Parts: sequence; C-alpha cells; structure tokens
Amino acid sequence: MRTFTLIIIKPFPPFNRLHQVDSIPARFRALFGQPCLGLLLCLASSVSPGLAAGSEAHSLKISGVESLVEKNIRAHLRLAQTACDAPTWRLSNLLKRVDAEVTKAMRPFGFYAPKVQKALLPGKPCWSAVIEVNPGPRLRWSRVDIRFLGAAEADPEFAALKDSLKLAVGQPVIHADYDAAKAKITLLAAKRGYRDAKFELSQLRVDPNAGTAEAILHYQSGPRYRFGEVK
Repeated sequence: MRTFTLIIIKPFPPFNRLHQVDSIPARFRALFGQPCLGLLLCLASSVSPGLAAGSEAHSLKISGVESLVEKNIRAHLRLAQTACDAPTWRLSNLLKRVDAEVTKAMRPFGFYAPKVQKALLPGKPCWSAVIEVNPGPRLRWSRVDIRFLGAAEADPEFAALKDSLKLAVGQPVIHADYDAAKAKITLLAAKRGYRDAKFELSQLRVDPNAGTAEAILHYQSGPRYRFGEVK
C-alpha cells in the first residue's frame, strides 16, 4: 500500500545571507543548493526512491512440493516475474502457461506427470495467485549402466568412484545426480593422467508412460600417461 507522510514545517526566515542558511537544520541544507519550486517539492525530490515507490508485492503461493522443487517452479514461472500492477488480461494469459511451466520445472526431480490447480485473484493494489501441485509418481532409475573402458577399467580409483555415485537402480531420478556423475568421472580422469579420455556413450533415457528411466555412461579412458624420467 502506498503511504505518504505530510510534513508541516514552520517557514524559515529569508535566507539570503550565509549565516541564516547555517541556522537551517543540517538535513535540509542540501535542498538549497539547487533551485526548487517550493519546500514541498524539494522534500518530495529528496524522498528515497524505495519509499516513494511503495512496498507493494504480489502474493504467489505454491503448495504440494518440497522447498527445492518449489524454488525451481518459481524460477520457471513467468507469472512470478510479473509486475504488481500488470493488467488482468496479461495475468490471465500467463496463468494459462502455468501447467506447462510447472511440468518443465519438475522434470529434473523425476516428476513427469504433475497435476496443477491454480487460481488468480486480481485485486488492488496487487494481484495474488494460488498454485496447488500434486507431484504424481516419482520416477526411479530402472537401469544404471556405468562402464569404464581402457586402462581405467583396472584403476581402483575409478572403481571407488563408481561405488560413490548416487546413480543406482531404485533411487529417485534426479537429473543433477546424472550431471554430477559425468563431471566427477571427467575430473578424475584428468587428475589420473588419462589425457585421451572421453565418453563413448552418455545418455539419460526417460519414458514417463512406461515409468522407466535409464542412466548410461560408457567412458573410454585410453592409456594413462605418466611423467618420464627427469634429466
């Protein structure tokens, strides 16, 4: 809500001499270094932009999902980025996109078929909206195929890495775990001296209708390079 404060100040005596300006309270002296149409205009121009703009903010409530998923939904929603005073026709158009945007935001967490209910409440000074999400079933890894080929196949460091990865049959599908696995494999290869290493196959296969998800990573390390004798 916009609020305005009316400040009534006893008029200052004429300040055409320097000693009279010094008698003015310090917080107002800066006002007299520039031409003003009047004290009230000067005061208005000195108000903080944040206070002048008010503190209105829309209300967008999202329920039914954990906080991390909610944050990702908000990041995908065009509605969440819409100004407080947006016209109703624009808000209505953005509301129509909510289902698709929510679904896209939830896929990285293994939710591929959420059900969404939403309501828009136009109002003054700002709109509000409620979005209720039923996540639906969460996909779990039905197949995880991680292979190290080349010299890395017999490298105990790679065997230990494979055991530490979060990709495992029966675990929830989280795309970030798949990306992290690729990054860790690549980093270990660089540290261990596999300069020719590369993925021969890297795929994340998801079939929401069948309820299956597969993570496939085949990594060809090539030979391991070592420093020769220093002469």
